[in-house]
Amino acid sequence: MIHDPWFYVAAIPAVTLLGLAKGGFAGIGTLATPIVALAIPPVQAASIVLPILIVQDLYSIYVYRHHWDAFNLKVLAPGAVIGVLIGYLLAARLPEAAVGFAVGGISLVFGLRQLWLRSSNVVPARPPNRAAGWFWGALSGFTSMISHAGSPPYQIYVMPQRLEARIFVGTSVLFFAFVNWMKV
Repeated sequence: MIHDPWFYVAAIPAVTLLGLAKGGFAGIGTLATPIVALAIPPVQAASIVLPILIVQDLYSIYVYRHHWDAFNLKVLAPGAVIGVLIGYLLAARLPEAAVGFAVGGISLVFGLRQLWLRSSNVVPARPPNRAAGWFWGALSGFTSMISHAGSPPYQIYVMPQRLEARIFVGTSVLFFAFVNWMKV
């Protein structure tokens, strides 16, 4: 049991953000682990957040069971397996400060990219691509393994495809459920 009140000050908003992310605010859940990591070590924060994500995945899979893109899952999943494996091997060997730096860096890069895209108002449409899917799937698996921050690389690959909203969400639900179960 964690007795530090600052843990709860960080954990309650973090869990709320996870709920909002599953409710349609894609990307906001990426902030959950860094927020919890303000109160406890980043690896411990990721360990606490994972069971919450898995329970959310079960409900989301049911809701979006008919809405997903098979091609994207086929090209993202193999890369994700590699990324999760690399993340697993590195997370155990990296100093805690390096993991914290990675968590902060991932969040910062994604936030800056989002600001840039909003200011330019132009995201060119791109069809799905096998090589890019493997790359972004691997990066998503890796960042998800070390900090549950796999959404930014996933979105960088999938958003330019301009999938219908339910298909976009359903594909991300199935992809991240797969990634989360690999972490167990």
